[in-house]
Amino acid sequence: GSLYYYLSQLLIERITWMVRDGDRMSPEEDPRVRIVFSERKNTAYDQLREYVRYVQENRGHVSSNAEWSHIDLEHIVTTPHHTCVALQSADFIAGAIASAIELNKKYATTDDRFLIPLSRRAYSANGKARRNGLKLYPSSCEDRLLSEDRFRWALSHYK
Repeated sequence: GSLYYYLSQLLIERITWMVRDGDRMSPEEDPRVRIVFSERKNTAYDQLREYVRYVQENRGHVSSNAEWSHIDLEHIVTTPHHTCVALQSADFIAGAIASAIELNKKYATTDDRFLIPLSRRAYSANGKARRNGLKLYPSSCEDRLLSEDRFRWALSHYK
């Protein structure tokens, strides 16, 4: 529902920022990105596209920092998960993040081995990921969370 759409809006913002910043390094003729969602039975992707279109058209009334010149809403597509290497890669990254921050209940440990090499690739503006690429919720807990050993991978570029 609404939370999924809002989080998708934040994701789309970050994707357009990455494309914008990458475009500055190597400009392409068509700087727009193709966004692929994993096909799920109970997700109304047409409604998601309409929500994103609404956000785009009502920029003065809806808070969005997306770089709209880098996205074509017709390029938001769905595909079966097992047929798309990009979606499988996104799963690997999400799993690496989860392993690094979620405590293993049996051993009370985390495993950041897969995330540490990836953390250098987190989107950052002006060298900092805070408020740009990495979001910790609730934000009022950021300092406490970052003081925990399981977030040591984030300290070098988050603050």
